[in-house]
This record gives sequence, C-alpha cells and structure tokens, in this order.
Amino acid sequence: MNESPFLRDFENNFDGIYFDNSATTQKLKSVVTAIVGYYSNGVAAYGRGEGPLNVRTRELFDNSKQTIADFFGVKRRQVIITKSATEASNLAFFNYRKILKEEDKVWISAYEHNSVYFPAKRLQQEIGVELERIAIAGDGRLNLEWVRQNISDPKLRLVCAGSVSNVLGIENDLDEFSRILSDENRKRDMDNHIYSHVDNVGNMLGERMNFSQYDFGSMMVASHKMYGPSVGCLLVAEELLDSGWFGPEIVGGGIAKWESFGFEDSIDFPLDDLITKDKEGQFMAGVPDTAGVIGMATACEYLRENEEEHYRYLDDLCEYLIDKLRGLDQIEILGGVERKRHNVVSFLTKDRDSARLEKIARILSENGVDTRWGRHCADVLYEFLDVEYALRLSLAAYNTRQEVDRVVEIIGAALA
Repeated sequence: MNESPFLRDFENNFDGIYFDNSATTQKLKSVVTAIVGYYSNGVAAYGRGEGPLNVRTRELFDNSKQTIADFFGVKRRQVIITKSATEASNLAFFNYRKILKEEDKVWISAYEHNSVYFPAKRLQQEIGVELERIAIAGDGRLNLEWVRQNISDPKLRLVCAGSVSNVLGIENDLDEFSRILSDENRKRDMDNHIYSHVDNVGNMLGERMNFSQYDFGSMMVASHKMYGPSVGCLLVAEELLDSGWFGPEIVGGGIAKWESFGFEDSIDFPLDDLITKDKEGQFMAGVPDTAGVIGMATACEYLRENEEEHYRYLDDLCEYLIDKLRGLDQIEILGGVERKRHNVVSFLTKDRDSARLEKIARILSENGVDTRWGRHCADVLYEFLDVEYALRLSLAAYNTRQEVDRVVEIIGAALA
C-alpha cells in the first residue's frame, strides 16, 4: 500500500516528507477546525465571569477535559492540564519532593527523557536522595527480574519508568511492572509506600493506556505527539489527590477561595487557607488554554474512533521501514532489527562516524525530508549505549511506504 488511508484526515500543505513525528506531529484537519471554530465564535476567560461567551467557554473546556479523561480511563479531576509534558513531569516531582527524605532512594532507568531525568537530578541535588538505575535486560527493555529482586529495598520510595523509548521505540512491559509494584505496596504501610511516575509521551501513537488499570501515582502525556496542539497533561491517582500533600506548583488567579477573609487578616493567612480545596480547581491558576484543550480532545476522539486500524497501519509501516533499512549494510539500527517497536527507528553508521551521520541528515534535509539527528533529549541512554549520536526516523499515520522507499534510497545514496 503506497497510499495512507489516513492521509485525507490531515493538513498536509507541504511537498516534503516528514519523518520527525517523535518530536511533534502534523495536525488533524478536525483539530484545526475545532480550534479555529472556538476562536472564530467569541471567547472568554474560563471560570472568570458570566454571560453567553463565559458559559460557552466553560462548557467547551469542561466537556473537552472530560473527553481527555475518558480517553485515558480516569475521572476529570485526575487530569491536570499543563502547557507541556515537561511541565507535567516537573509538577509531579515538585510534589514527590514533599514526601522524600535524604536517606530515600529513587529509581530511574537509562531510558529516561531529560524531562524526567533532570527533575530527578534536582531531587538528588536539593534533598540528597540516592538515584539508582533500573537494569536493562538483553531485549532492550526494563529488566523485570532485577525489579522483582530489588523492589523490597526499604529505602525505595519513588520509581520512574517510560512506556516507550523515544530513541529505540521499544515498549516496556508496564503491566507486569505495575503488578510488581502493587504486590510490594500491599506489604507496606503508607509511610513507606513506593510512589511511581510514568513517562507515556513516547507512546502517544501506540496502544492507548488506561491509567486506572495501573498502580501508578502519575503519568505524563503530550497532545502535540498525537496530532493535537502543544498541550500536556499530568494524570494523577485519586489517592494522591486526596493525600493532603499533592498540590499545585503554580499559584495565582483562579484558585482562590470564594469567601471573605478580611483585608487585615489576609497578610498573615497561610497560603493553603487562601487556596480552594477543590482538587480540580487547585491546578488551574491563570487562564487555561481552552483552545488547546479542545484540540487535544478532538485528537483523542479521532484516535479512539480509529484505534485498531491506526495502530495496525503504523505497526506495519514501521516493520516495512526496518526491512528496508536492513538492506543498507553500512548502518546499525539501535536496539537491533529483530525487536518489535512502535513508530521509531534510530540508526548510526557502523564506523560510528558522527560527521558522516550528520552529512546524511543534511542530505535528507536538502531533499525535503525532515528527520532528527543528535541525542534526542535522552543523553543518559546514549551514554548507556556508548553512542555519541544517532539519526532518528519516526513515523505517523500520514506517512507511506512510498515515502519510506524514497528516504531509504536517499540514505543509501548518501552512504555510497
């Protein structure tokens, strides 16, 4: 099949080939229409006033947020809207910091994106927690046997794991990871509970994750990697929201209590007494990006309606890409060619000549192909693999086998 059955659903007003979908995706026509429709018919600041436009904005925002919640299998209050997945990750770590002590241990893996690794390093720097790497198995995934053997460490209080590597495209078994975590937490009291933070950004075009089915504390997601606008979300377990310590990092307008506390008294009031106790409202300081939330909800609806066909098409296209790259004997595919992966394939030249790899990326660009060359915000993984740089090809539903053929042809010519 040289034509994508999904191509008609996207805004594609360019002549090139876009293989940089792990950085961001092109936008659905329905997403653009929904956003333009909102802006074209009068807007208001969410939750600030009354009147027709205020009512319309409130209904659009709340309904869209509910659609996002349904997509991930959670209640609306469990969805915290952020400007990006990176902000979502920082919000999670801001809260986990409150329950961690110097003698505690935090697990991270070599897979971690810098949006997880850097906040974890901040915990190490500011509190003194010990960071420990989760071992990687021979198949390139998290070593679950190592996890089983070490999960009972009494110092362990926070674990971080990614669903899919944005470099290797290999999926971790989070189902089993969650079961191991649940089994251990049943043996512990809440003072020694192991909390967890999951990076699901690499899986936005993969199989949909139902957050409520896992024993995870928080999970970060990104709309712009699933055909939507640049909006992020943090999904939070209800027990964390109700814990008394999980709260907003950003405070300001929109989250104050609707009650009088007296001008003279306000200067001495504790901040917590000034902020609404409504858990959904607490995380909405400032005017939210209503258009962005509408756009994300529209993307969620599209992926849900086309879930099986979309996943199957992308899976087959990625297999086709790997098969074609196998014919280039001068390159090495990170993670090997025998492992099933999502929409990402990264490679380097077998001589590991970074200048040569950069030249290939430049030639691709000159021929109208968008890719990404570098370390892909995953410096820890590159150090673990002992690789300086790689060239990443990442696919989406609007890409075709014909485009794969052309890209591999250009790479082959550049290697000659």
